[in-house]
Amino acid sequence: MTKGRRADVAGGATWRPPATSLRIALLSQPFLPVPPPGYAGTERVVAALAQGLHERGHKVTLFAPGDSDVPYELVPTVPHSLWRNEHRGDATSYIEGTVAMAWELAPRFDIIHSHLDTAGFALARHCGTPVLTTLHRRLDTGGAAELIDAYPEVPLVAISESQRRWNP
Repeated sequence: MTKGRRADVAGGATWRPPATSLRIALLSQPFLPVPPPGYAGTERVVAALAQGLHERGHKVTLFAPGDSDVPYELVPTVPHSLWRNEHRGDATSYIEGTVAMAWELAPRFDIIHSHLDTAGFALARHCGTPVLTTLHRRLDTGGAAELIDAYPEVPLVAISESQRRWNP
């Protein structure tokens, strides 16, 4: 669908472009640039979502590695994507840094959409800007289900019905 064009959606409603554009922050992982050079599930989803929102006239700001190549505002979370620099260790501090940057700049946005899995839950609970989280990983490992239960007010998006079955 192109900007300003109407299309029928489920239930017979008609999609219309918003009267005003939203200021949307998207938080991506530090592992690969957006868009990724090859296969990369999370980064590919973030790239497609950000591009679609941008084309619809929203003011998109992407928090991602500095070697990302996007036509909207980029806030570099690391100078270069970690996996392109052969980093294979723990990335927790880099992800926490992304959350900290987003929290500091949160008043600039109408909504923040985190793709950092459970790492952004505290941001979602305490930030003055609404935070939506898309979960891209398995929910039956690493304490994800327990964190989801501990933060029931955090709006979540599952990437599949299979993922959702672990924690409806």
